[in-house]
Amino acid sequence: MVKRPLLPLAIIAVVGSLVSCSGCSTTGRSVGRAEHLPFSKGPTPVMVPTVAWKDSLDGKLTDLSVAHISGQTLVSEILESISENRTQVSLFNASGKRLWKSIIDAPVRSQAISKSGDWILLSTYQEELLRLDSGSGKVLWRAKDTGMCRPLVLEKSSQVLCHHDDDASPGLVFQVFDAEGRRTFEQKAPHDSLLLKVSADESRILVGFVKGRIWVLGPDFKKIWEKQLDGEIVDAAISSPSEKGAFIENALLLNHLEFGQSIVTLADKGRSRQEVRQHIPFQQLELSDDGKWLSVYGNGPRGQAVAQYDTEPQLQEKWSYHSPRYADYNLSMDIVSNWTMLGFESINDRTRYSHVVALDRQGTMQVHIPILADEGAYLYSRGVAHSPGMLVLGTDDGVISAYRLDLP
Repeated sequence: MVKRPLLPLAIIAVVGSLVSCSGCSTTGRSVGRAEHLPFSKGPTPVMVPTVAWKDSLDGKLTDLSVAHISGQTLVSEILESISENRTQVSLFNASGKRLWKSIIDAPVRSQAISKSGDWILLSTYQEELLRLDSGSGKVLWRAKDTGMCRPLVLEKSSQVLCHHDDDASPGLVFQVFDAEGRRTFEQKAPHDSLLLKVSADESRILVGFVKGRIWVLGPDFKKIWEKQLDGEIVDAAISSPSEKGAFIENALLLNHLEFGQSIVTLADKGRSRQEVRQHIPFQQLELSDDGKWLSVYGNGPRGQAVAQYDTEPQLQEKWSYHSPRYADYNLSMDIVSNWTMLGFESINDRTRYSHVVALDRQGTMQVHIPILADEGAYLYSRGVAHSPGMLVLGTDDGVISAYRLDLP
């Protein structure tokens, strides 16, 4: 089982709240019959929204990100005619107009665009962090010797947090840069960090380490609390504080040597709430912004599985699906408003399809977007936004298509 292709064959980003597209017109090569999908309660009709805009790239697509509010699309591509060690970066507006393109003299490892689209960050394999001007694509500043980190924009405080999510810089968890590119803070730890999550309101940062240790930091990057858990952290999520200032929920997936996997929820200051053992292993966990429910997803030799849990008044399963066949490729799961969004591959009558689906709080499939894989449209990554309603799809033939999604 391969979770993701080593090279991006297709990239998906979503702009806007998801809604059912049963009334949308079809475009391109659509499947003109119903199909039974792994996470549906019965035959699901194919729903393909109309194309809002389309553009052809100059090279091989390597990454795509969408600004959550402005709907701008940031694209990185390799131009083989120039050099595989150079990257062309472009920005499209919500109407599909290419605003600019800029050549970066290094392969880009990771990119980020803020919700407003005002901040554009690139981390390169030459261990540099770059901020580009959103209006022109010119390099505003370049920080050197940053290691190969993953940038996250903290827009409320006008800062950039770059997480060291590999073992290239042991002991270094993250670095912080101000709006001018000055390195203002470094967080170190005796153990390598596995993951870093930021709450929706940017007021809390959760860091998960090897051997089950977890930290929660405040907006000033000072440690609020830490906790040692019994098991290895697989994934974690953190909600925004409640109106009273206390944490509603922190949730983690843990692997235990004795009995396998469990979901663990923690309340304010790391106080343990509940732990529920799992009979099917999951790899991803997402928590709603208010901390009242969570979703988990797994894809492995025992097949695909997705489940949703309510966290109040106690951690209890609301619904679940299990498909005995694993997917050769799958996207990371995401929560969009009250929807759980998935991307995966399936085979029907010896034809290979990729799918984007959304399940509501009752487990009913509300969105299904099929992609014929023989067109080179394997799913690879996705970004989620709130407006305008649009889904952006990039395939390895160098074409980017944006599809309209009807908003309620």
